[in-house]
Amino acid sequence: MNPVLLALSASYSGAAGIALLALSLLWLFWLLFPLVMNGLAVFKSVRWPIPKVKPGHLACIITAYKDIDAALPLVESLLHQQHGSYRVYLVADDCSNPGTEWYDVLHDPRFTLFRPEQPLGSKVRSLKYARDRFLSTHDAIVVFDPDNLATPDFLIKLDEVLRAGFFAVQGRRAAKNLDSSIAVADATGELYKNFIEREVPTRLGSSATIAGSGMAVNTLVFDAYLASPRIAKPLAKGQVIPAEDKILQNFLVGQGLRIPFRWDAVLYDEKVETAAQVERQRTRWTYSYFENIRFALITLLRGLTRADWNALLFGCYTLIPPVFLLGLGAAILVFVNLWFNPAMSFALLMGGMLYVGNIAWSLYLAKAPAVVWQTLSGLPLFAWNQLRSLLRLGSAKEDFLVTEKRRAMRLKDVEAEGNVEATGQQHDASDRESSTEKAGEAVPDGPKEFGPKRRV
Repeated sequence: MNPVLLALSASYSGAAGIALLALSLLWLFWLLFPLVMNGLAVFKSVRWPIPKVKPGHLACIITAYKDIDAALPLVESLLHQQHGSYRVYLVADDCSNPGTEWYDVLHDPRFTLFRPEQPLGSKVRSLKYARDRFLSTHDAIVVFDPDNLATPDFLIKLDEVLRAGFFAVQGRRAAKNLDSSIAVADATGELYKNFIEREVPTRLGSSATIAGSGMAVNTLVFDAYLASPRIAKPLAKGQVIPAEDKILQNFLVGQGLRIPFRWDAVLYDEKVETAAQVERQRTRWTYSYFENIRFALITLLRGLTRADWNALLFGCYTLIPPVFLLGLGAAILVFVNLWFNPAMSFALLMGGMLYVGNIAWSLYLAKAPAVVWQTLSGLPLFAWNQLRSLLRLGSAKEDFLVTEKRRAMRLKDVEAEGNVEATGQQHDASDRESSTEKAGEAVPDGPKEFGPKRRV
């Protein structure tokens, strides 16, 4: 028997000891996994294949809740897109009348406003409401939150990926407000996730996690998602679906499809600015993580049993706890293991330090703006507000937990302020080597026909 295993088995005895050992090893894996993947991907880059078909006709769906004016700057930014074939649908759920200054936007022939007679109270229900009322046939659906702002080439960038043979693509959400320590902390977290959970898997030939907005999905695939049991059943019962983005990403990977991430498809996104917003937002996200664990395990097992690299790597990424939970768990395990095996405590401590170092490395590789580095001291307070969100997890089952928006700004105003994430491309043309050559397949073998009962 391996000497290391002998030493470990001697330190941990009984069911509780074995459980502690297993949990400690799992936590150590989670701490080191992002660093290993980052190391594998650092010398790889992505070049998108040449589009195979003509530009598609896109449906842009915006789901507004109780505040239509917050969404109208996004509508305006979409109406100035360089893409030549799209329609904007805004579902104004339980919203009052819009302001009079938006007359030109509201009367643009490419824009359709839906005002449901009865409150929907659900993002998925709003998406389905718009889908059921499309005015024309669309090749793909692009989902937006009301606080987003689209850069002029956003739709073109996403459509290029779809035209190259993919059935879904995630754009990069960049912070539009970096004028408070909480907003910077929120932006730092998303910038890290953009790189380590989206850019890195894309380089390695796997799937990016979905951000909840800024993603485009083939319409037939999206229809199958809406008809899938995890969406159709709760909708029929009038239940809240808090993890619709995770359900979508699991559905796509489960159908054998890859979800690439396009770094240079930039969508501005409002970052939270108050402790109350952090608690509410993180309550929803943490609940979604725990709700998704069993489905992530299914994806991981599918990857193992079918030798599916996409599912295997994606399952590993989606099982990693949120940063604040991972750090809290590591601290507890370091302390507890002092009574069982101090060497394990030391290993976990080193793993935690490497994890923190990898965050800094990822921010460096992602070219984080200077304000991120200058305000890292505010992260502990942000983490504390995240911990407080654990006390509200039960409310996520019944409450939509929408995050209040405070920054209804137009695209020109946001860019004029100069307090947003840099929108420049991360890689220049010379860096964009083929993902076929460096990271495996560039275009997946997607299904020719698609339906909810298809088995892959």
